[in-house]
Amino acid sequence: MQPYIPTALLAAVQSHMAPLDWLMIALYFGVLLGVASWVVRKNKDTTADYFLAGRNLGWWVIGASIFASNIGSEHIVGLAGSGAKDGVALAHYELHAWCLLVLAWVFVPFYMRSQVFTMPEFLERRFSVGSRYVLSIVSIVTFILSKIAVGIFAGGIVFATLLPEMSISFGTPKPFSSDQIQEPDTMIKSMQEGSTPLATAIWSRFSEDSRQALAAGQASSDQQKTVLAAELNRILKSEDLQKIEIGATPLRATTLKALHGEPARTEYVNRLLLEDAFPKQVAKAIHEIDSFWIGSIAVILLTGLYTVVGGMRAVAYNDAVQVVVLIGGSAVLTFYGLHKLGGWGELRQVCGSDMFNLWKPLVPVGQTASWAPIKEFNASGAIIKQAWYFNNNFPWLGMAICAPVIGLWYWCTDQYIVQRALGAPNQKVAREGSIFAAFLKLFPVYLFIIPGLICYALVKKNMIPEMTAAFTEKGSQGAFPMMVQYLLPAGLRGIVVAGLLSALMGSLAGVFNACSTLFTVDIYEKLRPKASQSELVRMGRLATVVMVVIALMWIPVVKNAKGLYEYLQSVQGYLAPPIFVVFFFGVFWKRLNKQGCFWAMVVGFIVGIFRMAVDTPVTLGLFKEYEHGSFLWIINNINFQYFSILITVVSAVVMVGVSYMTAEPNQPQIQGLTFATATADDKALTRASWNWLDVLGSVVIMIFIIGAYLYFTG
Repeated sequence: MQPYIPTALLAAVQSHMAPLDWLMIALYFGVLLGVASWVVRKNKDTTADYFLAGRNLGWWVIGASIFASNIGSEHIVGLAGSGAKDGVALAHYELHAWCLLVLAWVFVPFYMRSQVFTMPEFLERRFSVGSRYVLSIVSIVTFILSKIAVGIFAGGIVFATLLPEMSISFGTPKPFSSDQIQEPDTMIKSMQEGSTPLATAIWSRFSEDSRQALAAGQASSDQQKTVLAAELNRILKSEDLQKIEIGATPLRATTLKALHGEPARTEYVNRLLLEDAFPKQVAKAIHEIDSFWIGSIAVILLTGLYTVVGGMRAVAYNDAVQVVVLIGGSAVLTFYGLHKLGGWGELRQVCGSDMFNLWKPLVPVGQTASWAPIKEFNASGAIIKQAWYFNNNFPWLGMAICAPVIGLWYWCTDQYIVQRALGAPNQKVAREGSIFAAFLKLFPVYLFIIPGLICYALVKKNMIPEMTAAFTEKGSQGAFPMMVQYLLPAGLRGIVVAGLLSALMGSLAGVFNACSTLFTVDIYEKLRPKASQSELVRMGRLATVVMVVIALMWIPVVKNAKGLYEYLQSVQGYLAPPIFVVFFFGVFWKRLNKQGCFWAMVVGFIVGIFRMAVDTPVTLGLFKEYEHGSFLWIINNINFQYFSILITVVSAVVMVGVSYMTAEPNQPQIQGLTFATATADDKALTRASWNWLDVLGSVVIMIFIIGAYLYFTG
């Protein structure tokens, strides 16, 4: 007889992937493999070809690659999860298509004239070698802690949601010993109070003498452990543990598979059930690598295969294929979701005006604002009064000031994005590619955030009980793959899953290539100026492997964060401001010099790393929070966007102050690298590179952006 488990729980851990889905996935990846093979045959073993695709990418490939690199892990999984949790709040970041227009019209001329490989290389030409090294190191750190770690984590989320039953277990059941029992008091209390149906059932199977001995509270800790181990060993060898009502007890996928295996191994299953009943009190004999980690590692291996071999060209052309499938598949998913729910009007009604409001108040409704660094709670634990700068519910002030700073840094100065534009043969192609990427950037709000809202609405109305059970168990992070799993028909589901996985891989592939470029060109080549082209390419590949290993070690921090997308934005909010300051001030203000640039980045990064160091122990759960009212408690509670604004102001003050306290920059060195020092020939070349179609396209994009800001107001 099998144990009683609610149908919804079983449905939540069973895959909905049909054979037709797997066929479509195989066909899709066959196409990508064909594209990658074609690219590899065209590759040359030179740095220009490996890192910038020989500087001959077309405008449509550049635009598609910029977009595909951006919408990988954090957007597909993170944005939908954010939509299901917070509504359209984070659409601010997705309406930054205008930042790509700044890249196209402001920065492309400077980058293309300088013919640089990397952003740190451009900073060296504008300021100094020291600035280049600082930016290179910080950029690599940012890539590892945000883009690589988040990409790997998102791949794990997709696998855990779509293929929850995939796991690898190892170990054999062994008798319990007293030293395998931890926190015996907690374990006894759990059974006595019936924390789960399984714990209650186990307690009922203890002998009367053991229950009395443990309940009396007179036994020492060692005596408790001895009694508990003896009783668990007796239960381990019994045959009735599989017959109890498990109810809502959380069970691992390994346990569920074992329960429904044929034939069920009694002692093995009993051991798994006992481990699940007391996950923190009983040492595990049966260990499991679940679908999350299998998916994370699989994404790394598959991505690394074509990134390391094919370089930038393989990344760009595969991105172009992925964009078509991902946009089409996400549009179909949105349509199916709205059709199931009952239309756009029903979505707005179920979600409410607050989830459709981009402009959140400085302090949530029902709370009192304070300038003093305080948090006050009512009897139920809800906040009733707090410092306005503690509010983390995406207040409009942070979105209006901080979000553009992060957006302009990301789209105009980040190697990960700009590297695609650097692969263009001239200004015209680079600009057109950036404008095309801005057009594509209009879609994520409707293709990723809205499906998250649809998922929330479907769960709220309990229209798909299986999805409600999965959402309740796993939370909002898996909203997008849940929609794919429970709404789409076989075949179409496979295509969207393939596009989803390939987009996750595309995002990682882009950052792998950007990381290897930064390390090789900005660090290794400086240390070994006589290195051959093949040696540089080889070191770039090795650097990618090392960075991936470091990112894998950082995943627990991402996994414990409040939300995938919020984690990403907070890390970028701490590290991006000084880069934004030195690039934008450097291009528009010719008086600023190398000393100002260097110290602005050093001071700004120190402040940002300090905030990350304060946040990380709490995020990892090493302790709940700092002492209430202490300096570190205040720092940890300040909204990350407001802290990002503070870093921006500090960096700007340092850059201007130090620059004016030291000598003016060498004018010949900055020739053509600022607006004030651009020559007449430079300006004429730029003017000849655009026409009225480029202007019209940019205006249309701005109209759509302004329209979205006006519509999403609650």
